[in-house]
Amino acid sequence: MNVKIVLIPLISGLIGWVTNYLAVRMIFHPYKPWGLGSFKIQGLIPKRKDELAVSIGNTVSKHLISHTDITNSLKITRIDESFEQLIDEKLTMFIDEKLFSFNPMIAAFINSEIKSKIKKALCSELILIMPELVEKFSYNLENSLDLQAHVTERIKSFDLKKLEQIILEISSRELKAIEVYGGILGFIIGLVQVGLIYFL
Repeated sequence: MNVKIVLIPLISGLIGWVTNYLAVRMIFHPYKPWGLGSFKIQGLIPKRKDELAVSIGNTVSKHLISHTDITNSLKITRIDESFEQLIDEKLTMFIDEKLFSFNPMIAAFINSEIKSKIKKALCSELILIMPELVEKFSYNLENSLDLQAHVTERIKSFDLKKLEQIILEISSRELKAIEVYGGILGFIIGLVQVGLIYFL
């Protein structure tokens, strides 16, 4: 009797742990349908990967990142010194390598001071038209980039092993806890069974 009192909770705990262990593994496995005849089993994520991709794509485009968010981020981006320096460098290259190459005689009439003034004027104009460029870029982006379709296709193209690895990296602790809780719950149920059998 003492052996049964010990074995029943232990076996119940083992069954609870194994059941949850298999349930967690079946989130991902098997990757392809497996079985006989019309009875086939397949991992939840592999089976519904396309539906999952569409759902995530829809969530990302509507609730996480939208064209409006991107546009607003571009509009509030401040033109800092590094950006001005980049414009300055590109204008210098253009004037030295392109403009003067069109007509070498121009270089004879433009000294360094005039060249500096031209570059400064062009730089100022480019900075002034940046908001308009951002607006145009945002418009083209909205008409050419389908965020939902892009995210959906990227997830659909994920290798299942890679997708499993990503999910396990994020939620391995929680999935392990599910297995442990299954064992604990099974053990408790076993204790209840022992109580019902031997003490009532």
